[in-house]
This record gives sequence, structure tokens and C-alpha cells, in this order.
Amino acid sequence: MHSWVIKPSSGICFSSGRSFGKGEIFYTLLVENNEAYERRDFSLEAWKKENENEISWQSVYFPPEKKKSQEILDPEEKLKSFLTNQDKEEQKIAFLFALLLERKKLLKYIGEKKISQGRVRIYETPKRKEVLMIPYWEVSLAEAKIIAPHLSQLLRQSLEK
Repeated sequence: MHSWVIKPSSGICFSSGRSFGKGEIFYTLLVENNEAYERRDFSLEAWKKENENEISWQSVYFPPEKKKSQEILDPEEKLKSFLTNQDKEEQKIAFLFALLLERKKLLKYIGEKKISQGRVRIYETPKRKEVLMIPYWEVSLAEAKIIAPHLSQLLRQSLEK
């Protein structure tokens, strides 16, 4: 099963090349491209109704904040580090960690999509407006009970400053 990390918003309309202003509403469209997904952001003026049948959603643009040096990965970065690992158990941890982050309102759930490798849950990170596609895994209650303390500890560590 593959996982995808989609680039954050560039802050520029794909169609017109115009930069978005702070607080401007725009649309994001995911386009399948060579077994990956490419993010395309459109201003309200450039958005076409036929795009609504694809993976798309509306967002508000806020320029990225200047990064503060951190030794500890924030929850979004920790999740992305799990996604780069192709190990099945790490992928299950990523799936459960995403659910935990969603519950804590640290990830915004966008939807689900069936792909050739199975299902994926689509999230947007509130801070960076990155799109993450998390492979869906069936996790037994016994597995969840084993992984849960590890996930709680990861969340606590990643929120400490």
C-alpha cells in the first residue's frame, strides 16, 4: 500500500499565477499524476465547477509561519515520518496516529477515496495546509490496545515545547 504526502499550498493560483492574499478563499484540486497526486490551488475566479467531481475542497490561505527551531518533531512532522516508512506496522501506527490527531483537532479530515491499492483517508494540516493521504488499515482491538500507549506518548512528546 502506498502513502502520499502532498505539498503544501504554494499560495499561487495554478491557472492565473496570481499570489493569494492573507485570508483569501481558494480551492485545492488533487490530480493523479504518474502514480502520485499533484496539488493545484485555484482562486475563486479561476475555479471551474467541473473540478468538483474530483478530489477537491475549499480553504483559506494564510502564509506559512516562520519556522522556530525545534528539537522535537511536531505532530504533523511525526506523522509524515511514519508515512515515509513502508513497514506495515509503521503504516498502521501512522493510520492510528492520524485518527488521534484528527480527534485532537490537529488534522482536518477531508474525505476518503478508493484507489487501486485500497482506501486512503485525506487530511489537511491546519498549520501548513499540507495534504496527507493516509492508507486505511484494518486494526484489531487487540492491536489498538498495544499501540495506544505508544501513540499517547508520541503525542505528549511532540506537543512538549
